[in-house]
Amino acid sequence: MSGEKTTALALVGDVGGYAVMQGNPQDLGQAIFENLAGDGVSQFDLFRIKVPSGGGVFFNIPSLDNPDGEQVKELLGVIIYHQVNRTYWENTNPVQGTLPDCSSSDGQNGVGNPGGTCAFCPLNAFGSSQKAGAKGKACKESKSIYFLTPETLIPLIVSAPPTSLANYRKYMLALAGKQRRYDSVVTSITLAQAVNPGGQAYSEMVFTYKGLIPEAQRNLLAPYREGIINTVNKVITESPGNNGTDVPF
Repeated sequence: MSGEKTTALALVGDVGGYAVMQGNPQDLGQAIFENLAGDGVSQFDLFRIKVPSGGGVFFNIPSLDNPDGEQVKELLGVIIYHQVNRTYWENTNPVQGTLPDCSSSDGQNGVGNPGGTCAFCPLNAFGSSQKAGAKGKACKESKSIYFLTPETLIPLIVSAPPTSLANYRKYMLALAGKQRRYDSVVTSITLAQAVNPGGQAYSEMVFTYKGLIPEAQRNLLAPYREGIINTVNKVITESPGNNGTDVPF
């Protein structure tokens, strides 16, 4: 029995079987370049996984084969990159599909009204929300997590809402405390039901460490990760704004 447990632990951080490890990352980059006629790739081009409403504990994972998505309780993979997104609607109850009055796809510079540097914006302060009973920010902050699963060659975007940001920050700090980068480990993401002060059920993301990726595999993943980051940051630099932001429902 102890031998089975030891074997299981030894395999936890192994990503050698991941689809991205079976090919050449440069070939993947060339395929993206050719299929998109040289355009860059933004986070809004990728399949997106959101936290369900009403306290649900299943993720819905869309794919080319199954656009409606597959229901799963756990996401297992590697965090390749993450970005802060900010969106502000003057109307506190916007119609779904309405573009925000101001948004930021890098978490630093807002485009629209009021626009400007996010760090100094009063709408980015806690307590600025105009919603009845709300104590948060008027400008919604979320985190886009580029998540590489065993089956995917291109990372999925896992969208962490404001209610999950504290858990994500704690997980990042816990990894830092062990001198481990987020892209050097296998991570599990699950959902836990919680209830807000108003009695409404919602879901929180739970992030769990599943093992350190062997150094040789980390070295193979490094150019892939660098290519993803460079492509995404190129789009942020060149884009005049974010027209693909989701309305917060």
